[in-house]
Amino acid sequence: MTSAPASATPNGQLTLATPLPGATALPDTAWLAQVQPCTHYVDPAAGTPALPGPGDSGPGTNAQPWQSLGHAAAVLTSGQTACARAGTYAESGVYLANSGTATAPIALRGLSGATVVPPTSPSTADRATFQFDASNGRSLSYWLVEGFTVDKSSGSSADTAARDGAGFTVVSSGSGAINHVAIRDNVVKNGKAGMGVLVRSVGNTGGGKVADVLVEGNEVTNFSRWKASDGTFHKAWASGRTRMDANALSIEGSGAVAAESVARLQAKRNSFHDNGGDAVQCLTDNDADTAVTNPLGDPVDIDLVDNRVVNTPGSAPIEENAVDVKSCRQVSIRGTDPPTTTGPAVTWNKFAELLPTRLAVDAPGNNSNGDAVVLHYRARRVLIDNLRIWNTCSGISIGRAGTRVDNVVVRRVLVFGLRYGKALGGGTAAETTADATRCRGNGVFATGVTGLDITHVTMDDVPGSGIGLSGYDGPVDDVDVWNSIVRLRTPTGVVSGVPAATPRWIAMTTVSGIATDSVDSNRNVFWHADDPNAATGAYFTNGSNLALAAWRTAGRDQLSPVADPQFVTDPVTNDYYTVTTSPARDLALANTGVTGCGTGPDSGFRESC
Repeated sequence: MTSAPASATPNGQLTLATPLPGATALPDTAWLAQVQPCTHYVDPAAGTPALPGPGDSGPGTNAQPWQSLGHAAAVLTSGQTACARAGTYAESGVYLANSGTATAPIALRGLSGATVVPPTSPSTADRATFQFDASNGRSLSYWLVEGFTVDKSSGSSADTAARDGAGFTVVSSGSGAINHVAIRDNVVKNGKAGMGVLVRSVGNTGGGKVADVLVEGNEVTNFSRWKASDGTFHKAWASGRTRMDANALSIEGSGAVAAESVARLQAKRNSFHDNGGDAVQCLTDNDADTAVTNPLGDPVDIDLVDNRVVNTPGSAPIEENAVDVKSCRQVSIRGTDPPTTTGPAVTWNKFAELLPTRLAVDAPGNNSNGDAVVLHYRARRVLIDNLRIWNTCSGISIGRAGTRVDNVVVRRVLVFGLRYGKALGGGTAAETTADATRCRGNGVFATGVTGLDITHVTMDDVPGSGIGLSGYDGPVDDVDVWNSIVRLRTPTGVVSGVPAATPRWIAMTTVSGIATDSVDSNRNVFWHADDPNAATGAYFTNGSNLALAAWRTAGRDQLSPVADPQFVTDPVTNDYYTVTTSPARDLALANTGVTGCGTGPDSGFRESC
């Protein structure tokens, strides 16, 4: 990180941290190429009049398949692959017993139409469907499970048991170790567990941990969890129930131990939507311990790449954040389609459709303000790169009272159509106003952070602050805002009783906690879509509201114009390219890994040629 990148780089380069924050090691997935075609078969009709034969007591061949997934998971050994035929498997607690090797992994594959539902007996319904488990002294490795639809809406009719249990759990405890596992191309839906997919290390000792995990190509949807006053959990809300977390993917480490607990996990090209919690949550078991500063047990090298978190517009206000990073280190939230290339918008790495959860029905302390990405507690060395965000209450929120976030780079991010003063309601008018007041419409907001680089970011239709910095919850220092575009707008459709918006390009508030001499910005384009006099408007805040000339007295934004960025017609559809006369063209300071197609790079998310 650099406090003043321009003066620190006499060659005219904006130099980002080297190496960049984010995951520095990816999981080893080379072994997946060694997975064999079907060596064994499973059919739910095996051993019944529809398909006479020995079932699970047979050889598991094409002619005499096994009947249950649980049996297949128990007996498969190195180099074997069981393929599950179409049909409904009423099972839970499918326990993967043996380990494969790098050259002879084990696989359980669902063929088209293979669906797993909870058993009809309530006593056995409350379990994860597929269990990767390693407790003290046990290890499990080189396993692939793919191609299944896990539907928690079927099975037991008892509400306290039906739909419970995650779809997949990968859990090590004590000296147990799990490595080289893949969960790929599954659909997990309609549950009331705390998560669809869980990766967890509990009190790891003696080398026990979870490592080299791939979660790819899955869809996790329609999980919600409501707790009744009698302690039971339910899928749907009813009077007296409180909303608990029901995340799509939960990554949980052991922060209290002096060794890695979860390492090298990649979640790639998954669709997580309409769940009653975060799409991805990364945490450790002592997040709130402010005396801990850099524990080795926090999850490390977490690569979230090309995931799509786009909720159904108007769905129930149960979703929290697209990504919530607590005490995890070396985390990437990134897309792989370079925004510098031409072509239509990509499908992946998009986060959208978030509103505040309802405080009146949230469990205490378990609420969201409608932010797409949240970094707090001990989050450190985080890269957010090539991401599109829209129709959320804020884009990226960083920091939390009493804790510190360190070393964050936000690069090539597009944020547009932010919401302000909105909530879905469902309670009293006063409750709706209180919820809507938490919908602030900020592009990036940070408090309690050291080292934040924001570069090549486009923020359009921003009703709050494009960049908001506050010392309220902890000191803010070493912040760079370069090569970006911020276009403000006046919000509409604000819930009655919500205070009026105060749009700002960059706002530094509670400045006693901000090392203002280490906040640097330049080569940006600023505009207010609803104010023709924006060039003289006081849209900066540094303790008091300032126009550009006064803002520049601190040395900031000497080369940043206040001018219409001139996006192409219908920029939402056309991915925010600019026209040839745009002031953003060729404005940017050349920076690490970026080249322009004109006399220099363009400011903003897109390079327009």
